Amino acid sequence: MANLQLTAVTAGDAYVEWSLGAPELTPERRDYLLKPPSELDSEGGFTLPFAPGRGFELNELVAELRALAHAG
Repeated sequence: MANLQLTAVTAGDAYVEWSLGAPELTPERRDYLLKPPSELDSEGGFTLPFAPGRGFELNELVAELRALAHAG
């Protein structure tokens, strides 16, 4: 996400590499900690969020459940 924000404020760069990964790597699996998951539009474009800071909201419930699962 940070590379998209940097490109948005830097003159001259119109394209950013975006890994689509393996077919089973859906936005929900890739961005499970984000609310909502980031997605490309039908033309391959991406709209940056307007939220403050890094521009995304952390799904705190998922983060907490994941931390508990790895705690032991």
